[in-house]
Amino acid sequence: DLEQAMSVWGDALTTNEPMQNEMRLRRHDGAYRWYLVQGTPVRGPNGAVLRWVTVNVDIDDRKRSEAHDRYLAETTAKLVSPIGSTDMLSQIALLAVPILADACAIGLFDGTRQTARIETAVADETQRADIQKVHLRAWRAAPSSTETIGDAITRGAAVFVPDFSRNWIHECAPDAAQRDAALAIQARSVLC
Repeated sequence: DLEQAMSVWGDALTTNEPMQNEMRLRRHDGAYRWYLVQGTPVRGPNGAVLRWVTVNVDIDDRKRSEAHDRYLAETTAKLVSPIGSTDMLSQIALLAVPILADACAIGLFDGTRQTARIETAVADETQRADIQKVHLRAWRAAPSSTETIGDAITRGAAVFVPDFSRNWIHECAPDAAQRDAALAIQARSVLC
């Protein structure tokens, strides 16, 4: 968001008028969050700007909620539109990125060991190849489980991995190729 932020700030410095902008800033832990940045000039007796006072308000929860609501509205519109089921699923994957996820892969299960991949949507194209290599259906659902993610899905259960860490990957990956592809993605969480 640097280019837009510098443009808004530059305009404020030129006009000496208050500014407001929504942008992502990186926290101390490296995570980016949305902030409302407001700046107000402090003027001296002659009206000249002596300094600026800025306030950054964390609005990340609100932005995520808005994105979630927008995704639900757009997805609902797709679900009731007269398009084929695979086209609809493809559109839903494309809507999920980047609003709800950095990647979304949708596949169809037909009772066999194969999954027909419908769509893989990614926010970062450099990760597409690694994401397409990961077939979570064969992974163990949890380090302590003998059930695979595919088994869980077949019985109608969701699998949520809130901490898709190196340890979890090493414990649950079915083989070295799957492990290496998952490590390359550097995902933080997974939902199947």
